[in-house]
Amino acid sequence: MAQRVVTALVDDVTGKEIPPGEGETIRFAVNGTQYEIDLDAKGAEKFHRTLAFYIDHGRKVGRTGNVTPIRRTRKNDEVDPAAVRAWAESNGIEVNARGRLRGEVVEQYRAAMA
Repeated sequence: MAQRVVTALVDDVTGKEIPPGEGETIRFAVNGTQYEIDLDAKGAEKFHRTLAFYIDHGRKVGRTGNVTPIRRTRKNDEVDPAAVRAWAESNGIEVNARGRLRGEVVEQYRAAMA
């Protein structure tokens, strides 16, 4: 029997599902703290347009060594987010109700299911 697990990417601002191949995961840093956000195409364009003003007026000081380009395929795509959330909650691990699952939670889930 074959199984297919599909993970949906959800816009972190609107809460709406992003169709496959559309939207963008954006990593950015402010005051030494790194962030990551999933946005649909319209939201990503607005984000880049807004930031462009500040980038144009700022000084480039180099790249941080641990920021890498985001690939659309992630290791978290191989698991069912609902199953991971249910497992985490039943094991006292705090997870968000929506959005991306933390990598360490997915790894703990995989280890528990192995």
